[in-house]
Amino acid sequence: QRAINTLRMVLMHEKNSGLRKASINSLMKLRATGALQEIREALRQDDDLDVRMAAAASLGRLGDQRALRDLIKALKDPAPAVRSSAVKALVQLKANIAIPRLIDALTDSHRDVHRAATDALIKMKVQAMPWLLQELTFLNLARRKRVIEVFGKFGRFAWVPLLKALVPSQSRIAAREALILATKDNHSWNLLISLLDQPADKRGEATVRELKNVGSIGTIQAIFTLWSHFAIKYRLMFRQTVGVIAKHRGEEGRKLLQQVAEKDSNLAIKSTAIVALGYTGSQGLELIRPFLESKQRVILISGILALAGQGEAGIPYLQSFSQSKDEELCLNAL
Repeated sequence: QRAINTLRMVLMHEKNSGLRKASINSLMKLRATGALQEIREALRQDDDLDVRMAAAASLGRLGDQRALRDLIKALKDPAPAVRSSAVKALVQLKANIAIPRLIDALTDSHRDVHRAATDALIKMKVQAMPWLLQELTFLNLARRKRVIEVFGKFGRFAWVPLLKALVPSQSRIAAREALILATKDNHSWNLLISLLDQPADKRGEATVRELKNVGSIGTIQAIFTLWSHFAIKYRLMFRQTVGVIAKHRGEEGRKLLQQVAEKDSNLAIKSTAIVALGYTGSQGLELIRPFLESKQRVILISGILALAGQGEAGIPYLQSFSQSKDEELCLNAL
């Protein structure tokens, strides 16, 4: 305790900035939360930027929420290095209330600060997601561009939230740009978005067919997430489209369809995923077989329809159903 008290006195009264900085680092190593007030004061008022940087870093490592307000104020510090240090410290405090201020820091005039803010939001991506989604509707183009770049670094974690953001027209353009960055896919998103909330027509049908050749795993996820926003005719066509895309994506594509077929709560989506498995090649047959034993009629019929995509490999299974006394099963098998 005597050493801590000595370090506190150095921090408050020593004229040498190097010694003041050293005292802060020592207090942090000692986990001296009793010196929190002095370190906060150094962040607010010390005239040496290295001391303020050390104070911000120490407050983050000490993890005391009482420092939150001071660290948020430090985001306006005239020195970029101090602002960056404050951003990194706020991440360590894991305070949701600081997220809007971290988003503000994305448009900081200094590159190091907005890079630190980007890294901070990536580390807090679960908590930050609702705030970032709201930003997609803002008119400030520079700010929205930075937010889109953050989404791009989230990768697959951002897919479903961004897909849902495609539905409202006010966020659709920004969500599309973010999805392109997050999935590294451009062409298929333009095709898919053109189908949203549009009545079926010849041009749309051609678009669905084109998706078979350019679609990605993200396309499959998008079709199922936005299911109710596509015309019924497109939904029927998606059976083959999704299956062919999954085939092109190999094991990853088949696993995604299997997961949807087994776990999705929407029966129409489950049925589509099952039928689509029929178009994923011979390796899809083993994934179809469990559905042929289902007691749920829609699932069983979907399994029978999936066999059609298997060609000759599906014939032995279809033959048994074609001899069934159940007329509906027999007709579907035939």
